[in-house]
Amino acid sequence: MVGLQTGMGLTAVAPQVHLGLNKFDFDGLLKARYRKTPPPGDLMSNLKSHFRSLGATVLAKQRDEIDSSPESWAAFTARVEAARQFLTKDRSGPILAVSLGGAISQIINATLGAAPTQQISRQLQMKNCAVTRFFIPCAPFFCKASIRPCI
Repeated sequence: MVGLQTGMGLTAVAPQVHLGLNKFDFDGLLKARYRKTPPPGDLMSNLKSHFRSLGATVLAKQRDEIDSSPESWAAFTARVEAARQFLTKDRSGPILAVSLGGAISQIINATLGAAPTQQISRQLQMKNCAVTRFFIPCAPFFCKASIRPCI
């Protein structure tokens, strides 16, 4: 975060941490999904198999079909929504938020009002390093030029 702040000239701004932007526990979710049946043999060695399994696992999680999941889909979406509300409550200027694909794609999904099943499609389109920009209008003529980083 320090590198981002320095690069953007924000060293005087104290970052705020919001747990709603944390990723979901995919390793724990896979263990829960494959608790009773063996996972595909190439799950961790073949990217195509890995991401196909990721998609199917998240969709099963959304339907509450995975027993002992580390976090329910409802809990995940609720905490990400809390982060989205936190990020948009102060519209005094640009906000830098750093997160991972699952939380970012859920924020995009909620903002667009898209079906829950579209979240994983968005997540699988994200790269390990991606920039997502939202433009949320603030009160006309009263926007201040400040940036509040949030991680």
